[in-house]
Amino acid sequence: MNTPCCILARSMAAASLTLGVGLPAWAEDAGFFENAKTDLLLRNYYFNRDFRDPGAAKSQVEEWAQGFILKFNSGYTPGTVGFGLDGIAMFGVKLDSSRVASGSELLPVQDDGQAADNFGRVGMALKMRISATELKVGELLPDIPVLRYDDGRLLPQTFRGAMLDSREIEGLGLKAGQYRSVSLHNSSDMEDLSAWAAPGVTSDGFNYAGAEYRFNQQRTLVGAWHSQLEVATARGCPFTAAVAGPWATICSTVTSATPTSAPGRRAMTTTSSRWVFPGCWRWCVTAMVITPLPGLAVTARSGSVILR
Repeated sequence: MNTPCCILARSMAAASLTLGVGLPAWAEDAGFFENAKTDLLLRNYYFNRDFRDPGAAKSQVEEWAQGFILKFNSGYTPGTVGFGLDGIAMFGVKLDSSRVASGSELLPVQDDGQAADNFGRVGMALKMRISATELKVGELLPDIPVLRYDDGRLLPQTFRGAMLDSREIEGLGLKAGQYRSVSLHNSSDMEDLSAWAAPGVTSDGFNYAGAEYRFNQQRTLVGAWHSQLEVATARGCPFTAAVAGPWATICSTVTSATPTSAPGRRAMTTTSSRWVFPGCWRWCVTAMVITPLPGLAVTARSGSVILR
């Protein structure tokens, strides 16, 4: 695998236009349209990467594109059981690219090596709410410790599946779900799930369940998560002491996977950082244990399994 030695330039400019009224708390929903929110994001992205490896397929990747991301989130219909709809429409346009410099993942690459002039996709999700429990089914943007959508290119990665989020008990959040397929940054189609570390291994189901509990005036969070594409359990206990003055909370954790002597196994290494400022301590401790399926290697970063 070729590794870039130098990134000459990489920039992204984004402007956001928000229309409508933001969603309030669970119990204050007034209606489907009254609490609807619409966001339009205009993203201009220039990507330039220089490959110095003599064996690299290309010496340079350079592309420029314009993206449009429209999100719609409705409120809920009145009643004990409320229904709503979330939607996302995305469109990307090529501004500059060539056959010899394509492949930045901003745009789809055609069979002749040229980047497509444009691409896009539309996704919808139905949602239902009872009390403080919400169910969503459709195209989603997951953001949980074991799976986070990637928004590092022109258009965001989306997943198709279902998620359940319950907050019936104060401070306690229960989450579960299943994702069956994914659409990558530079694609208009859905495809099976796979891990970056083992792209040849695919799955049509990523199941997860987790619980988080916040206490100590929301300053302490304890959580446990389990997922099934690979058996992964993440336990975290970040803590923030009372902050005096203008200091911001800083907590950094790096989790990586390294080979072991056992075939198909990975040993997890966690690095925790702690900073001391005048009058207060901040520290973060986290741990993750991952047992891959046969033939599947796992890469974890900040407590998340990276899927593609």
